[in-house]
Amino acid sequence: MNKIKGFINLIRFYPVFSTFVVSTSMIITSTVLNHPNINFYYNIDSLFWFVLKNVFLASLPLTMATAGSNILNQITDLDEDHITKSYRPLPQGIFSIKEASIFALFFYLLSFFISLLFGFYFILFTFLFIVFTVSYSIYPRIKRFLVLNQLWIGVARGFFIILGSWSISGYPFDDVPLALGLISCIFLLGGMSSKDIADRDADRKTGINTIVNFIGLKRASYFSLFCMVFAYLLVIPLFFLGVFSFYHLPLVFFVVFSFLIFFQMNQEKFDSFLFFENVSAWFCVHASNFLFIFCFMVLTLIGVFIL
Repeated sequence: MNKIKGFINLIRFYPVFSTFVVSTSMIITSTVLNHPNINFYYNIDSLFWFVLKNVFLASLPLTMATAGSNILNQITDLDEDHITKSYRPLPQGIFSIKEASIFALFFYLLSFFISLLFGFYFILFTFLFIVFTVSYSIYPRIKRFLVLNQLWIGVARGFFIILGSWSISGYPFDDVPLALGLISCIFLLGGMSSKDIADRDADRKTGINTIVNFIGLKRASYFSLFCMVFAYLLVIPLFFLGVFSFYHLPLVFFVVFSFLIFFQMNQEKFDSFLFFENVSAWFCVHASNFLFIFCFMVLTLIGVFIL
């Protein structure tokens, strides 16, 4: 049981779950918008296999790559984790560096090989996601560089996951996936400052430059608030530009999440419940990001099939 719990903590279950929700939501949304009559083309058996392959299987590569990146990050952050997160599996000795490296390599390789079952764009974005997450943790270790470290996460977990997943059933450079990728990227650019709150002392000692350490937590929280509010308010001009439909306008209310995250960043409340193991603001950032994409899917289904 200790090994099982340690493995779930090693892959960081919550961010992995978040990636899975975003990926499946984008695949379904892309399918509905690009093939609105698909439910008439398939009988129950055919539809089952379509969902199994084009939704579930297609969501695995980016989900597995996220697991691999989380393990790799813990391997390269071992010195920092000894200072501030000694409860993690590697500092505790539940897994060795060699075992963790095998797990990371396994997830990365399986992710890439499964992506080969799909189209060129999906393979490309899966590969780019792997490159970005590896270079974030290893060489040139983008994590060290101020602002660029958060932008790297925003691009990888915002643009690449959304555009890659969309490409399963549609063209990834259409207006809608680009708009959603932009919103997610800007939101994560600001929101991911929350993950640096618990690590700020370790980051100072190990030469990691973060916005939280550079301008202080209070200013960093205002920077995060600006990015997150701006990201969600983009729904309004995107509606007037014809990219989003009227039934997407309720998504603007996700601005409330931005103020909740801002408040929690300044509270610095740590939450170890269900493998979250970070400040509550970090949990809310992930929740807001995947719920926004999930709600976009739900509103699209309502708009296309009901309204």
